[in-house]
Amino acid sequence: MPVRTTPSPRTLRIALLAVVLLAFAGGRAVGQPSPLWDHYKAYQVQPPLTHPTVVSLLDQFMQSTHQVDVLEWFANPVMKEHAGVTFPINRPELHYTWWRITQQPFTMDVIARNQFGDQPLRLGMSRYLLNPANKNAPAGVPLPLANHYKCYDCTGPVISVPLVLTDQFYTRNAVNLIPVFFCTPVEKRTQEGGIYPMTDPRQHYTVYDIGPETPIWPATIADQFIPVTPVQLTSDRLLMVPTDKSFPPTSTKPSTWGRLKQLYR
Repeated sequence: MPVRTTPSPRTLRIALLAVVLLAFAGGRAVGQPSPLWDHYKAYQVQPPLTHPTVVSLLDQFMQSTHQVDVLEWFANPVMKEHAGVTFPINRPELHYTWWRITQQPFTMDVIARNQFGDQPLRLGMSRYLLNPANKNAPAGVPLPLANHYKCYDCTGPVISVPLVLTDQFYTRNAVNLIPVFFCTPVEKRTQEGGIYPMTDPRQHYTVYDIGPETPIWPATIADQFIPVTPVQLTSDRLLMVPTDKSFPPTSTKPSTWGRLKQLYR
């Protein structure tokens, strides 16, 4: 006849901790970015456009209010070739306008995970609002439904990899990638009462300075702030790479999850 035993309190604590650790690990798991998330290459807009307004932005870090200032960049979807792998354009109609916004002090450490591996980044001031936009589309064409983004200054390790980038204008090469911005999806609310929710809260972008090429391309652009407007696009020095976000390991100071884990080692 089997003998039934009662687990000791220590065994129960360890079993309970294992369950909690598994649940915690499941909540923190971060996979590779979706292959359906496009890359983008951003050009400087000439002349810079203005649209004075105020927006409220809610991302995974905070809710904040910003004055919208100047349209400085415009992003095309881009096909990226890297290490023998091609990342195609999935949504050729979706572009992004980059509006400079008022800065707010902020500091956060994150781990950016993308096709270049895991990279520790230190985030800083808020810098840009990205709106879904049309390019060379007739007036009246609906704007693409997609995330809006809030972009923060960031610093991190330089990545040196040979890339070939092809967008709707031309093909260029890039080698040295310097992280300069980290973009989080936001819910955007406008002064006029418009509400634009996140369509995919997982989809982030690490933005790298890849050095400028200087061809000039004429285009017409439009977003929720401006109607169809002719501009010139040049100096395509920013590459937006689809990214998953996680956080550095938890501290082991008292009153943290790290302290709890240490108790049962």
